[in-house]
Amino acid sequence: MHLIFNILYLVALVKYCTTHDDSDLPEKLKEIENYGVFFTLNSTLECYRNYYQLPVVKVLLNELTHRYPDIGLVHNPNKNHPFIAVEGVHRKTRNIVGYFLARKMGADIVYNPPQFMVSMGANFSDLTLRKAFFGLGGYAAACTARQLTRTVPAIITGHWMSQVAFAIAKVYDKVPPPESKVYTWPADLYMPDIVFFVNSCKS
Repeated sequence: MHLIFNILYLVALVKYCTTHDDSDLPEKLKEIENYGVFFTLNSTLECYRNYYQLPVVKVLLNELTHRYPDIGLVHNPNKNHPFIAVEGVHRKTRNIVGYFLARKMGADIVYNPPQFMVSMGANFSDLTLRKAFFGLGGYAAACTARQLTRTVPAIITGHWMSQVAFAIAKVYDKVPPPESKVYTWPADLYMPDIVFFVNSCKS
């Protein structure tokens, strides 16, 4: 198996574009949310609005508030190390690459969702709650990375980009052009400094 590493540079999207009609964007974003991909923390939390009385929801939200009182904050003035994402179609391969990269760099692995949330996942069988659970997992993972990069490099395998790519493939008949706002990174989600895309194929 050959591993080809391509650095994906995060390019700022043009705010207003005249070459592409994004008139159906709100509708498409709603469809994308059905796959657990959210563009703001508030839209993720909104899914729980009618479920606050459930004990499992209370436990999850209380735990998140306790661990990440600044969830949704992206400014990191005390950052001393990079936040790196390893993306790829094959989960096992990207996890292996992320593991060895972390060993080489002396970095910490960031899990998505964080390990404390994994045991809670089985409690969210309702589709609405489950998609929001994984959406919150991404925000919690980003918060973990934000905290870690003050002392060590942080590496995550599979972040928002892989999730939104999957959702776009399900929602759109054709790949949206690069200038589409559907690719806009959430403003309240801590962004990796660099992304490695692992393109794996059988020899």
